[in-house]
Amino acid sequence: MSQMAYHWEALRKQRVIDKRVDAMKRVADDQALAEKLQTEAAAKEESGRQRRDSPQKKQMKGTKSATNRRHRENTWHNELIARMENEEKDELLQELLKDNKHRSKVLRDHGLYGGHTSHSAGSSRSTGVFD
Repeated sequence: MSQMAYHWEALRKQRVIDKRVDAMKRVADDQALAEKLQTEAAAKEESGRQRRDSPQKKQMKGTKSATNRRHRENTWHNELIARMENEEKDELLQELLKDNKHRSKVLRDHGLYGGHTSHSAGSSRSTGVFD
């Protein structure tokens, strides 16, 4: 009987080893399946996020380009106004200087203003009524 007991014990140990190997295979398969599901879920979530973000990104691009266009238009408009203002200021200054030069000549010719038009009013060369 000892040979039979040895044989049964060997069969029992082999069944335990087979059960352990099967359990390890199941754990490995379960881990691989969980990892595969996790990868698929992450990929699905990423593609869903890209689909969700895509219209938002398009809208943001449109808004950004519209904002940039408005900024360029405003900058161009402001520069145009500044240039026009500078030109008008220059024209007004030229007119005032021309008008002042004319007035000085008229006053000098009538003896009401002393000095040449290019000299200052406090000049030592004054030829007028108030000398």
